[in-house]
Amino acid sequence: MTGFGTDLPHWTDPPTGGVPKLHPGRGEGEESDELEDWGEASSDGGVAWSDDAGDWNDVGEMDGLGNDDTRVGAMDPSEREPGALYSFDEDFERLEDERSGQYQNFNEEHVDDDGLEGDHLTHEPRDSDRDSFRGARSRRRVIDAGRSSGGGRDLTSAVAVGVGLIVLLALAYAIGSKALLVLSAAVLLACSVEAFGMVQRRGFKPATMLGLTGVFGVVFGAYWRGTEALSIVTAVVFVATMLWYLLKVVDARPLANVSASLMIYLWIGFLGSFAALLLRAPHGRGLFLGAVLPTVAADVVAYVIGSRIGSRTLAPGVSPSKTVEGVVAGGIAALVVAAVVGHEVAPWGGFRHGLLLGLVIAVVAPIGDLFESMVKRDLALKDSGTALPGHGGLLDRFDSMLIVLPAVYYLASLFNLHV
Repeated sequence: MTGFGTDLPHWTDPPTGGVPKLHPGRGEGEESDELEDWGEASSDGGVAWSDDAGDWNDVGEMDGLGNDDTRVGAMDPSEREPGALYSFDEDFERLEDERSGQYQNFNEEHVDDDGLEGDHLTHEPRDSDRDSFRGARSRRRVIDAGRSSGGGRDLTSAVAVGVGLIVLLALAYAIGSKALLVLSAAVLLACSVEAFGMVQRRGFKPATMLGLTGVFGVVFGAYWRGTEALSIVTAVVFVATMLWYLLKVVDARPLANVSASLMIYLWIGFLGSFAALLLRAPHGRGLFLGAVLPTVAADVVAYVIGSRIGSRTLAPGVSPSKTVEGVVAGGIAALVVAAVVGHEVAPWGGFRHGLLLGLVIAVVAPIGDLFESMVKRDLALKDSGTALPGHGGLLDRFDSMLIVLPAVYYLASLFNLHV
């Protein structure tokens, strides 16, 4: 390798102790005086020594210290809107990366393809961490709740919480329809809080208080005014949500956040309000029980069978833990329990209505479960919350019920059971 006409030693050779020539134009026979070279370099403003800031006044023009390259970031002298450098709005680029798998939340658990669980990272990742992870993202995925191997639930806690919920339902049932209404409203509000928290953790800024008010209003409005309240409250919630961002109650991107807010209201509040429509009927408690008991049986049996013998995934891109075997077993359980309800609980009127009830629940309950799994997968979340030990969040347990309630209501309408 050569430089300025001077042969350089190979990098493996021992050091020579020499210094490079400051004047490459000198001939090979000319001697170089190091002090003279530095003195010449310091003349004409080439090199100067400065102890104080004031010494730079005598140096002359300093334009040569910079260049004409485009300046970006904090060095950009152009005008910009206040706060443009530090925006607290949604990080939608990261949301899209999370959805597509190009970015993962390092506070989540990950697992390699060979099934070995990785470290549970709780620190803020360094850039090198992110780069390393992105390079290996094809070999890693988020652990889904209740995988087919049976992990994800503390069985003791799950059983204890399940028994507690059944006891609470039995007490409310014994008291009357209004007690069941209050219990339903409390569960729906808690599920809404979890859902709003899910989207907030991923950068959205929904109209949370407005959404919770809408859920409360549509549930009690449906109980007092019937189906008429659903359209009225929904229209009011939509207009109020648009005004929420128009008036900048929350200063955020309106399209994405209005959509997230209304999705949660419709998903939990609107669909959940059909519980109130069932309960306001003359035999409301029986109708409500017909929706709840077969759904709970289907959920429990589907989990047990799916975690023990399930091998064929129903929707691997949405919920790797949900198996065909589990869904079939859960559907059979729904049919059996619904047949008993149809025979024993008024106003269902016998095995025929009970079997049709079970068939409807067997079909729609897994769809409701997949709805929530799809949302969690898109947000890269394992559970909706931690409200129920061994179960995750309330929404994880009542997701199937949200779509079962309107299906049972219209089935009862077909049989003229709630008139």
